[in-house]
Amino acid sequence: MLTTEELNKLTDKEIILDFEGVITKIDLDWEALRQKIVDLLGLDRKLNFSSLYLYSQVKGKRNEYLKMKAEAEIAGLTSLPSELFEYFKKNNLAVTIFSANTREAIETYLKDQNFMGNVKTLVAIDNVDFIKPHPEGLLKIVGNKNPNDFVLIGDSVYDAIAAKLAGVQFQKYELEK
Repeated sequence: MLTTEELNKLTDKEIILDFEGVITKIDLDWEALRQKIVDLLGLDRKLNFSSLYLYSQVKGKRNEYLKMKAEAEIAGLTSLPSELFEYFKKNNLAVTIFSANTREAIETYLKDQNFMGNVKTLVAIDNVDFIKPHPEGLLKIVGNKNPNDFVLIGDSVYDAIAAKLAGVQFQKYELEK
């Protein structure tokens, strides 16, 4: 958990938040969703979501993949915001979001929380060809700015790897239990 003091030290950086695991939790059987996507793509292998996303593009089923993922994520959205997200809401701070979740699920949650107006940029799985740990999404956010001016607050090793590859500072965050 980041303290207010630690957050205040990041005020000179543009803050990028991961969604699931940082802003809120999605209550979802990820393994069951992965299996549905394997079935959609006609695969008989155990592949991770990054590989499945690539396969969906190769097989021309990207839209079906995203629709299936969005429906599952929206169904699993919890109304409980993290303490970190509450800090940003309370202080009316603008953020950028970088996530492997779908834009539809993220926007659904943020609209429900009356926070969409605070989102400067949102880069979701729908906006990239390669998902985390690939840095494509972070590189889109950084653009021609200095990567040292950004910090990604994330909860996974994929977030940390993407940040390192993009040259962006990484700050680990764990949802409160």
